[in-house]
Amino acid sequence: MRLPKTERENRGDLGRIYIASNQIGADGSPKMVALRQVADFVPTLGATQINRKDLTREVLVTANALDRPAGDLGNEIKARLAHISLQPGYRFVMGGSTKDIQETMGYALSALLLAIIFIYLILASQFGSFLQPVADHDVAASVTDRVLLALLIARSTLNIFPLSVSSC
Repeated sequence: MRLPKTERENRGDLGRIYIASNQIGADGSPKMVALRQVADFVPTLGATQINRKDLTREVLVTANALDRPAGDLGNEIKARLAHISLQPGYRFVMGGSTKDIQETMGYALSALLLAIIFIYLILASQFGSFLQPVADHDVAASVTDRVLLALLIARSTLNIFPLSVSSC
């Protein structure tokens, strides 16, 4: 329902709207009641717009991370949100850089798995054996473990240099 512009200039105009009640009048039609008789009009703050995504209402909360890695901040927010109980039909969905990081990690793990499989197949065809590539992968994995342990002891970061040295 929308009133003409001249009849919706202040709160008092809302009180003059008549609505049908569940009581029946003498003529058989519902009794009409002024809205001011059944409701109080209190000014409050509210959303100026209702956003919808996938046919459900959405409230978008955004923030910028200052002096904190976005992944760490996203994990901390997820941990705190896990302790909040929501009513049925409500849920939290992370987006932005947190969602991008999760997607990228998934793609990177898929690419790593495919790379290992393809390298195994290439080595198996080169060596003419299905066991020889397993031994080579085992040696490479033990070298990588030692490199990671050395980085941990030296309190160094994992970057392209130690990875290229360990794969030589």
